[in-house]
Amino acid sequence: MSQSGFGLILRTFENRNFAIYSAGSGFSLIGKWMQRIAIGWLAWELTGEAFAVGIIAAADMFPTFIMSPISGAFADRLDRRRMLFWIQFLSMLQAIALAVLWFAGLVTFEILVGLTVLLGILTGANHPVRMAMLPSLVKNEDLPAAVAITSVIFVAMTLLGPAIGAAVFHTFGIGVAFIVNVLGFLAILVSVMMLRLPPQMRAEPHKRGFIGSVAEGIGYVARHAGLRAIIMITLTTSFFAWPVRELLPAISDLMFDRGLNGLTLLLVANGLGAVAAGLWLAQRGKGSQGMVRLQLSGILAMVAALAVFAITRQFAVGLAAMVLLGGGMAIAGTSGQTMTQMSVDPTKRGRVFSLHSMIIGVGPAFGGLLVGALTDRYGVTAPLLVGAGLTGVVWLWAVSQAAAMRTSLEHAAPRSEQATGPAGDALKAAE
Repeated sequence: MSQSGFGLILRTFENRNFAIYSAGSGFSLIGKWMQRIAIGWLAWELTGEAFAVGIIAAADMFPTFIMSPISGAFADRLDRRRMLFWIQFLSMLQAIALAVLWFAGLVTFEILVGLTVLLGILTGANHPVRMAMLPSLVKNEDLPAAVAITSVIFVAMTLLGPAIGAAVFHTFGIGVAFIVNVLGFLAILVSVMMLRLPPQMRAEPHKRGFIGSVAEGIGYVARHAGLRAIIMITLTTSFFAWPVRELLPAISDLMFDRGLNGLTLLLVANGLGAVAAGLWLAQRGKGSQGMVRLQLSGILAMVAALAVFAITRQFAVGLAAMVLLGGGMAIAGTSGQTMTQMSVDPTKRGRVFSLHSMIIGVGPAFGGLLVGALTDRYGVTAPLLVGAGLTGVVWLWAVSQAAAMRTSLEHAAPRSEQATGPAGDALKAAE
């Protein structure tokens, strides 16, 4: 029986595996963001150079671009739960090493870069596996809500992590952030060990070599009208629209001259918009129906928010624009992820989401470099208006693809993740 409203969110958490994993993941994300802020601050303390902070960001980002397709291919061949466990275990060892070296007074900038590269590799490996495993955690009818809830948890922890981190740094010192991150990884390891998952549907590992397997995933997306459009939308919006959020420290100071307090309010406004939109999507209760229209609406909201933010010099209007931008990003992104999860071939799920991981990891960074360079040369308004205009072009293109997207995404039969057969039937009976 269909259900909507807040009851749908509660029903999604009645899925034992999803509730356990969400709890561990939420705590781990707080630790991750605390460490991320701490590493940037530590790089600044060690060198006194803004360029060094940029090197740390690049060390965290570029391994994701390399590791995502590799991890996605393995996620379609191997047991995803075991993969996730070992990725998180190695991440915890990285966090332990950083904590021990810091308390021993042995951290240098070179060591910090090396450990950040290692974490970037593991982060790049983690995302495709995590997204590919999500359908195994819930019943098929709860998947749209689960995607939205996962997005809300990520955004909420993105806000809470730095805020808690700042308070902890001030009270107890930066080293506590590293300890909390170790505990966060321990929490998610425990949650992964507690999961009881049915056998997954896997790609045939011997039909193609590894490179052929990666190419097969790319070819599958290229031939699928709906997934191809979603990937293109994600790529272009992450390059043209998302960099504004990454560059808020510079842009907000140039536009509003409000300092750190103004930046904090703008980031909170953006996050609140995303959380509100994610909660609304989670309780919507209509599966993938109407998701194409929602994604188009989300892109259009981003266009409007960017245009308003570009031309205003009123801080209150800028805050409202950030709320709208966060909501638009959440609606467009979550709708795309939901339609992908509901329609993708389960044996190719990891490889498809590896493309998504590459895009969201690298697109905003490269777009940020371009927008930042243009801002230094031409000021704030022109680059932001160009970004709004190009995002508008993306919206027009998406409108032209809407009919094909509805046919291949909204009207496609949901693709179950669970393998059939005696093993799968036995586990269902046990639960």
